[in-house]
Amino acid sequence: MQRVIPALRMTDYEKSKAFYVDGLGFIADICCTAQPLPSGSLK
Repeated sequence: MQRVIPALRMTDYEKSKAFYVDGLGFIADICCTAQPLPSGSLK
């Protein structure tokens, strides 16, 4: 059996956390914030 770990994009952390954790019952084991890439980094 494989384990699925979703990576969820969010724009408002508190609202998203309330929806996913409080509303849907997700468990937030890992929390990470990514900084946007500089312009022109993606090809």
